[in-house]
Amino acid sequence: MQQCAQVKRKHEDGTWINNDFIQSYGNLHTLGHAKSVEVFKEGVLVGGLYGMDLPEKGIFCGESMFALATDASKIALLHLVNTLKAKNYKFIDAQIYNDHLHSLGAIEVDRAVFLSYL
Repeated sequence: MQQCAQVKRKHEDGTWINNDFIQSYGNLHTLGHAKSVEVFKEGVLVGGLYGMDLPEKGIFCGESMFALATDASKIALLHLVNTLKAKNYKFIDAQIYNDHLHSLGAIEVDRAVFLSYL
């Protein structure tokens, strides 16, 4: 989460990932609800993602991802997809549909349909 907070993003000033947010997600992780996938290269964290895991619904709600090395976040996402497929999850909520996520196979889901899964 701290790496996600530090990564500079185009068209964005600052980050929503503040100390309170990190502490809250840490508490959710302790309770088993928040999960992360990290990618290391030669012992250094170079990418990853995190979000809320809702196994009883078969849904993972992605919060943020980052990469300090080319495609590191994509490797984390691929690992997450394969893990969740093996557990028969219905989908990963990426929150915001964009061209990048579309290039990775994301589709936009109507709000009413999404809410019916929750």
